[in-house]
Amino acid sequence: MTTPKPHKASGSLVPVTPTPGGILDPKSRVKLTLERLFLDLNPKTLRAYQRSWDMVAEYLQLPSRVEAAGYVTKLSGGEANAMAMQWIAELKKDEKNKAATIAARLAALKGITKRLRIVGLITWTIEVKAPKVTQYKDTSGPGTEVVQKVVEELRQKTDEKSVRDLAIIHALYTTCLRRGELAALQISDLELVKNLIWITGKGRDDEESVTVPPKAKEALEAWLKIRPGDSKAVFVSLDPNCHGLALSANGIWRIK
Repeated sequence: MTTPKPHKASGSLVPVTPTPGGILDPKSRVKLTLERLFLDLNPKTLRAYQRSWDMVAEYLQLPSRVEAAGYVTKLSGGEANAMAMQWIAELKKDEKNKAATIAARLAALKGITKRLRIVGLITWTIEVKAPKVTQYKDTSGPGTEVVQKVVEELRQKTDEKSVRDLAIIHALYTTCLRRGELAALQISDLELVKNLIWITGKGRDDEESVTVPPKAKEALEAWLKIRPGDSKAVFVSLDPNCHGLALSANGIWRIK
């Protein structure tokens, strides 16, 4: 059997020998560790980590993200940080990669290596700094007068969309739920008899209750009576292409 010839990934200081099955063993400690350690990640963060590590694997010219993680465990701290710096430099060459995107990729790299270090597979940390991200997001909101005007207009209507949108506005502005929390809201999270909604707040593991004011309760109950589909989500799409399916946080943001 011929041994694959070592080669260098683009910009890499470290020779890479992609040996199918060498690191990627179904019983390998790396693979099992990754499976265990990512159980605590929410789906959105998990997808971001997977995408970033797919890019690491591509950069190292390895066949999978698990191979990439296994390869990284063989590096010294200096080699790992050199690899991270060179990878970030490669990402910066592409004008499509904004500072926020590169920072997110680096965060995913650090996130996985942190977990590998916690269980003793490595002893070092990635110390490369992320590029500075300029925040442009406007969080001032539309203002009370605008919200009140929209609420009054929706109250005069009885069509399906108006009833749903009125419930969404009440839930956002009278209970202070975030869009993500609203999108994740399930029928089982509602305890309207007690004027309560149960949510899992950002960065928390345990559920907490939020009091629902009378008008918000009234709007939610009106929506639940006509809510289409059999989705477990409280708020669903009314678009013909995905009618009755759960609304995403972006879907709520795009409502007009």
